[in-house]
Amino acid sequence: MASAEELRQQLAANRAAFRQVVSVLGGKWEQAPAEEWTPRRIAEHAISAEVMFATRCFEAMQSKPTDWERLPLETPEAALARLEQAATVADRAYRYVEDRDLLKPGNPAGDYPKTVEGIMLNAINHLAEHAATLKERV
Repeated sequence: MASAEELRQQLAANRAAFRQVVSVLGGKWEQAPAEEWTPRRIAEHAISAEVMFATRCFEAMQSKPTDWERLPLETPEAALARLEQAATVADRAYRYVEDRDLLKPGNPAGDYPKTVEGIMLNAINHLAEHAATLKERV
């Protein structure tokens, strides 16, 4: 099992990869193959999910979640600014997680362990998945 600090580092690395690929999308922001999400839609989803996972961590740690309004992201620049806001919220949630907290009950999506660790792993992998999808579109 990774430590809480290692999980935070993985999340930061995946967030940086997501940030980097959004920054180079340019004119492809609204382009997508048939039946697939546009980069804009992917970014709107992934950035809001950052806060959703953080909210689940806040709840598991018995802290008060932050209010978050899902906003349309008209440009890659707007997405990058919103990603920074989401990162601030998420980092506030994960900053106080210690190794002993990783086994606290939590509510991740999918087949992840139902623990704080599972929430963090879910957040890490979710960003990685969407960064990889966007990278294919560059």
